[in-house]
Amino acid sequence: MQLETFQMFCDLALTHSLTATARHLHLARKAARRQLALLEDEFKTELAANEFHLGVCFGIGFHQLPARLRRFQAAHPAARVTVSYATPAGVHAAVENMEADLGLTIHPQHRPGLVLDITRREPLALVCHPQHPVAARPAVRLRELAGQKFIGLRDTPHPAHLEKLPNHLRHRFEPVAECHNVEMVVRLVEIGDGVALLPLATVRNKVAQGALAAVPLTGGNYFQPQAVLHRQGRKLTPLMKAFIEFLKLPDIE
Repeated sequence: MQLETFQMFCDLALTHSLTATARHLHLARKAARRQLALLEDEFKTELAANEFHLGVCFGIGFHQLPARLRRFQAAHPAARVTVSYATPAGVHAAVENMEADLGLTIHPQHRPGLVLDITRREPLALVCHPQHPVAARPAVRLRELAGQKFIGLRDTPHPAHLEKLPNHLRHRFEPVAECHNVEMVVRLVEIGDGVALLPLATVRNKVAQGALAAVPLTGGNYFQPQAVLHRQGRKLTPLMKAFIEFLKLPDIE
């Protein structure tokens, strides 16, 4: 065993934390993850079973993850879950590059070497300013929204719900502006610069405060999938498996 690997083994034995060990040894997470895999293979045991790193996209990370994570950690007091935030494309890259053990994102993409597990499908709503002409309606059909000033997310796949529209309508849903994260989309809608199709869970607090209106979509199944990603062949610890199953449970209002 090399000296660096032996030092890592000693640190893990003391801290039971890959994050703390990597920080102490000045290792990037990817390098620490590789050394950990070698140690676990040599000793046939999991050395950081109560810890994992989660890469999460901004929309879920800022609006839905905090409450879910509190509930999960209440049920698993010994668990250590570290979190980093990125765009959906960034979450995919973090898992591919071993910078995150698991990824949680919207707009999941099937890619070679990645395993994708859909955890939920969030219903979409038209999110708009409370004084928008559609805001007071109980529901709206998607095709009725053609020509609205849509605000979209940059570097995301074309939404599946728009693929079902006739060709002569589809171009009328092209965004007038695109943002790097959901926070900016919500902000532009809040000041009346446009509308957006977002999961109700993302804007529930803003709607309750009266800052935004959310109008359900009717006439079809319109939802935004969320998924957990991990590398193909990656051995998931019992804690990771428990977390994935936990994410499939409904939120407590």
